[in-house]
Amino acid sequence: MSEKIYNIVRKHEYRIHILSIEYDETLAPWQFNFFMRFHYNNNTFQEHSMQITFRNNRYCEIK
Repeated sequence: MSEKIYNIVRKHEYRIHILSIEYDETLAPWQFNFFMRFHYNNNTFQEHSMQITFRNNRYCEIK
């Protein structure tokens, strides 16, 4: 599933370069967490992190 997230972001967001995607499935099947590290293409020295949480197949939360 992390590969699908990578492909979606890569296809629709040209301003960032994904460095890594990790996931936590300890609460599966109720919750999946993905931790994405990336940097902007115009600033390769500053990394950012994003957490994507899928809960109960109902919604997605991004922090």
